[in-house]
Amino acid sequence: MVLTSIWPPYVDPKLPGHGLAVSIVTEAVRRAGYEPRIESLDWERNLENARSGEHGVIAAAYQSAERKRDFVFTDAYLTNEIRFLKRRGTDIEFNSLEDLDGLRIGVVYEYVYEPAFDQAGNFVRAPETHIVPNIVE
Repeated sequence: MVLTSIWPPYVDPKLPGHGLAVSIVTEAVRRAGYEPRIESLDWERNLENARSGEHGVIAAAYQSAERKRDFVFTDAYLTNEIRFLKRRGTDIEFNSLEDLDGLRIGVVYEYVYEPAFDQAGNFVRAPETHIVPNIVE
């Protein structure tokens, strides 16, 4: 079973092959001699199911020290950067973590962020199980 959560264009059941990352991962699973089945769950549940051994592969997961204790990672096959999004028309400028003073910042449970971001205490994190509730208010 290949676990995914929606993260276009890397993972999305509406895209050919369920997205670029899933296409790559399922092809690798096929070449290893298995017929992959794809299941799309929220990110927290994907990690829980993989940690318990219920499912074997997660497509498109960031590495962290904690996750490296639980999982084996392949070499990187795609890269990306995490960026801040803001509502059009707001006067927020982001150049450093200090620019977030007093703000409410949407994050996703179990996502991997930079250590400096995780340790900063000058803003409030608003955790959700998916990115969409943090984008649409």
